[in-house]
Amino acid sequence: MSKRPPKEVSENIRDQLWQRADLMSWARLSDSDRSQLYEQWTNEKGIGGVLSGFIDPRAVRVYIKDTLMKPYIRHWLDTMEPQVLEKFGLQKASAIASYIKPHGRQFTGNVVVCWGNSRDWKDVLMSTFERKNPLGKEGRAHVALVESGHTLEPASRKLVEDGANRLGIEAPVWLV
Repeated sequence: MSKRPPKEVSENIRDQLWQRADLMSWARLSDSDRSQLYEQWTNEKGIGGVLSGFIDPRAVRVYIKDTLMKPYIRHWLDTMEPQVLEKFGLQKASAIASYIKPHGRQFTGNVVVCWGNSRDWKDVLMSTFERKNPLGKEGRAHVALVESGHTLEPASRKLVEDGANRLGIEAPVWLV
């Protein structure tokens, strides 16, 4: 048995899962909902059954999660970039640095913009702070959070906004 399925098999299964993820609003699912889906897909003949023909059946769930679905969120957040930049009026600005984990850009004029899922708000805020810090007092930082069901309550959003304020980041923009 090999360590990886052939590229065409992996891509075919990835495409199937990403289509399903789009239909389910994957970014908004809870960890337990995702876990149940990983288990379901692992046991599904056309997904886990196919993959187990190439990799150790005990590794199928991890392969689905880490190799096929982790890139989905990165890809999905990449597609959010135009919407994020429009919110801050930076569609035509010149980026001088790009970031992932979380997604972000630094622009001329000492402006940093980062975005991610609201479930990851702490990482997004701290990374934005870290990226803005070398710019000194002239630096400006913006954050956009894609609502993933974790900050729907006003008290939750206030906590995030207070954190951003204390870190010198302008009030987050919430995307739905």
